[in-house]
Parts: sequence; C-alpha cells; structure tokens
Amino acid sequence: MAALRAMTAGGALETAADVSERLQAIASFLDDYDPYFVYSPSARPAGQPAPVVPGSILARETISQEMVDRLDVIARSPEVMEHAAPGFRVLFEQTPAGEALRARLEALVIDGGDLELGDAAVIEFTHVPKLFQDELGEPMRGGVIRITPQRAPIPTRLTVRGEGATTYSRDIDFVRSAPREGWDVSLEGKLPGLEVTLSLRRHGEGGQAQMHWSLLSDSMSNRDRLSALEGTLAMQQAGTLFIDHRDDGTRLFTQPLVDRKPPEWLPASVTVVSAVVDLEEWLGTPVELPEELDRESLEVLAETAYIIRERKSRMNFEKIDLVVPPEKFDFELAEHDLRIETGMIVRLFGRELDIGRLVGNVRGRTLSVGDPDAEGKIPVVIGPATEADAAPFFALIREKAG
Repeated sequence: MAALRAMTAGGALETAADVSERLQAIASFLDDYDPYFVYSPSARPAGQPAPVVPGSILARETISQEMVDRLDVIARSPEVMEHAAPGFRVLFEQTPAGEALRARLEALVIDGGDLELGDAAVIEFTHVPKLFQDELGEPMRGGVIRITPQRAPIPTRLTVRGEGATTYSRDIDFVRSAPREGWDVSLEGKLPGLEVTLSLRRHGEGGQAQMHWSLLSDSMSNRDRLSALEGTLAMQQAGTLFIDHRDDGTRLFTQPLVDRKPPEWLPASVTVVSAVVDLEEWLGTPVELPEELDRESLEVLAETAYIIRERKSRMNFEKIDLVVPPEKFDFELAEHDLRIETGMIVRLFGRELDIGRLVGNVRGRTLSVGDPDAEGKIPVVIGPATEADAAPFFALIREKAG
C-alpha cells in the first residue's frame, strides 16, 4: 500500500520534508503557469468542510471516498475581474423539457437548490482559467447546478468616479429583499438617509440590472444627511458608479452615469448642510437645523462656515478711540504692531453660538492726539494708515469669546 501511494504521489513521501518539497514544486509550477490567475491547491479528508480561501473566485474539487483534492483560483489583480472574470451560461433547448429546466433554474436563483440539467441544456464557460481549459473549454452537457442563496449581508463599497477622480465613496451592506414586479432578484442596502436597491433579471441570453437610489427623511445626524445628499448629487454628474465587494475587491456592479441637471434644491441643500456640519465639528456640539431658513440665517450661516473653514476673517478697521491718563501716554506705534482681539459670537437658529476669538495685528496705522480734558486725560484716535490696513485678516482661534 505504501509503495502504491508513493507511485501515485510521484515519489516516496515519508517525511514532512518530502511533502514540503513536493508542494514547493507544485507551487513553483502554478506560479508561472497563468498570467491572469493564481492557483491554491489543498487536500482534506472526505467529510470535512471546504477551506475558506481569501479571494477565491472558482474552485475545482476531486472527491474520492477518503480525500477531497481542491484547486482554488484567485485573480492576480482587480483588473482581471473587470475584463476576464470566469463565468458560464446555460443554454436550454427550445423544447418542453428545456423550457421546464429554464423555469426551474429561475426559481433556484431566488430559493436555492439543485438542478440536474440532463440532456435538455448545455453549459458554456467563458474566460476559463488556463489550468482548466482542457476540461471546461468546450460546452458541457449534463451535470448538476447547485445554487446557495446569499442570506448574509453582502459587504460592498459604493464609489462614484467622475473625470478620473473619486467624487463619492460609501460602505454599504446589501441584503436580499422581495423582488420588484417584473424582476427576478432584488438587493437592498440602507444607510442613514439613503436607500439603494439593485434589481436583477434574465434578459434574452444575458441579464439586466436596474438601480434605484432614494433619499430618506429619517432622523439622522447632519453628517449622515450630508453624505446622503453628496452621493445623490454625485449621481447626477457624468462618471461611473462602481459597487465592489469590500472583502476581496470583486467588482459586482458597474453603471455609467450621464450628466444631468440636478433639481435646484439639491446643490443648495448640500451647501447648507455642509456649512452646518462645519459649524458642529468646530463647536463640538450638535446644531439642530430648522425646517425653514430665512435669508438672514442663511447669510449668517454661510459667513460663519467660511470663517471656520478658512480659520480667518477679513475685518473692517476704522478707528480706535482712547482716553489716556497723562502718566500712561507713552505710545511707540512705530516699533510694535497693534494687536487686536475680539470675540466672535453669532446668533443662529435661535441660539447664541460662541465661535471663538478673532485675533489680528495692524501694522500700518495713524495716531491722532487731541488736547487734554479738564482732568488732564488725553484723547487718542488710532486709525489705519492705508486701505489695506483698514481691512486686515484676523485669525480665528478656538478659545471662547466669553
């Protein structure tokens, strides 16, 4: 028996080193064999569950009474899955038996189960990995198709790319849902403020997919609301929508996007909610957005958000009036900048919001000294020397005005 096993294995396998050497030889052969796919061989006793091989897109198993030999196929790059992903199609005969098989397969896509093809259908494989071309390169008649419905959520990453750059990206999990009328399968993904539905059905000899993107009026944070609005706006612009599996990067769905004029409220809503999010993140506290906004509130919000983003504000410096006791009248304006600090408190959405302090230095200024009053105090007026000095930039710091 030992001699028979050695002959079957291609040589004696008596030690772990023998096994390791044989596996290295196999791995070296497979590594250079196929420019598009990597092959991962394994074996296990019959009855044990199949291994989980990250990135595996296809597996071939040889089952005997004692052992199960397995070859997993892994794409060398995501680009391979875009242009050369292995697949197959089932061609049914135009006979009552063929039509019955077709109807049964359509039901299995939703419910799962086994389908014996018999002689009324053939399977054609496409983009067959090189190692399997001798077995799968020609149409196959007979066999069993086993379909296991995906019940667990499918982790995906939804990305919109426009003009070669990513304009929107969001992680979303899809789950099976009741198919819409006229469709075979529906997948539904929900995020705060957003619902995405993919509907799939057979169409001729291929398939058809349709996506529905809906904004929801759920209770949510302004950050989540902004993300839902930004995604909806990105869908209105020319580019491409991709949905990829988060675990292995497999591309599941691609949809070209055409440039469409969005409704006027959409970009306006993105601008408003974006300003509120900037305000919240600066203050470190939620800001409730009212259902209706008047023009004055919008202007205050826009100006405040701009100052927060830029961390500075252009100020109007007209003059400073001082009354100085004679013993303290020793100004040296030529040697030092004039440092000015002022609190920034805005009234918005029925609240007084302490934004922080605006701090700036005025370099060029004039000094006008008046005659002392009855108590000997001297009136002093400090003003800007030039138009540029009259409109200096002040830095915004987080220190509260109060």
